[in-house]
This record gives sequence, structure tokens and C-alpha cells, in this order.
Amino acid sequence: MAAGEDIAMSGLKSLSGQSCDTWKEGMERNQSQVDVLQEKVNEIKASIQGSEEDSKKELEVLWRRVKTTATLLTYLKSKARIMAIPHLAHTSCGIKKLDGVGGC
Repeated sequence: MAAGEDIAMSGLKSLSGQSCDTWKEGMERNQSQVDVLQEKVNEIKASIQGSEEDSKKELEVLWRRVKTTATLLTYLKSKARIMAIPHLAHTSCGIKKLDGVGGC
């Protein structure tokens, strides 16, 4: 019976050795997949940071355009008032045009 037990034990050791090798191979494959995914995550993070910076720059440009447009609209509104009420052009600075004197 001892011989039968020795055969069974050697079979179990052989089986566990094979499963251990299989497990190690699987772990190595999984580790390489993890490494590839980690690289992709790092690339995506870098892309996100770059696009955040681009968005900030674009927002600054748009904000300057809005301020410029607001200034232009204020100017045009003033000109429209002057055109609608011509005598306002000469009194808008608090000085009336008197015989060719005054005005802004």
C-alpha cells in the first residue's frame, strides 16, 4: 500500500507543480495587461490635462471677446443716442456749442 500512496503523492505533487506553473503564467499575462492598461490611463490623464489647459486658454480668449463686444456696444449705443438727438452731441460733455465755441 505504501507504493500506491507514493504514486498518489507524486501524482498530486506533479499536478500541483503544473497548476503552480499555470498560475504563474496566468499572473505574468495579467501583469502585462495591467501594465498596458496603466500606460493607457497615463496617456488619458496627460490628454485631459492638455485639454484643460487648452480650454482655459480658449475661455480667456472668449472672455476678452465678450468684454470687447460689450465696450463696442456701449460705444454704438452712445453714437445711436447722438444720432437720434443731434443737439445732445454738443451738450453731452456739459458744454453747449455757442457760436463755434465748445463741444467735445
